[in-house]
Amino acid sequence: MDIKTTFVYLMFNYELVVDKKYMSDIIHNNTGRRDERLASVITETCNKYKFNNKDCAIYNNILFAESSYRLNMVNKKTKDYCMAQINHTHKVNKQKALTNLQYCLEEGIKILSYFKRRFKKSEAHWFGRYNCGTRSSCLSRPKTKKYINKILSGIIAHKKEDKKILATNPWN
Repeated sequence: MDIKTTFVYLMFNYELVVDKKYMSDIIHNNTGRRDERLASVITETCNKYKFNNKDCAIYNNILFAESSYRLNMVNKKTKDYCMAQINHTHKVNKQKALTNLQYCLEEGIKILSYFKRRFKKSEAHWFGRYNCGTRSSCLSRPKTKKYINKILSGIIAHKKEDKKILATNPWN
């Protein structure tokens, strides 16, 4: 890697304080609108749970993929709810999650943190487990592969000038 690529890779992967503007840019890229309040809550939640920029960008894109950033989203088929589309099997206050953005995002990041702790060292696309759970073969399912690509495309497409650099990073 050249110096510029190395700098972007290190900044993106290891910066411990999540950049609010970066989260805002991802929301804008996904929706075409700015939502500073949502960006602030996502940033605060990621910082509280010690997510770096890359992992927070993954979470941000999961929120968009799961609910298009709609707090009161309920999936009638799966019974998942709130912006983080928390599965009904988790012990979470459903009404609070559907009405309190901070609570919803914290409960969602707790679930993602579990998958991160359990699978990040052994699976490059550990965050796909947010969609499919802990079954051994779930990451190879076509539906999950599509989900993973959707999450990654939101990160790679974030800044056009960084697309080439980020595409060469080993975590892709």
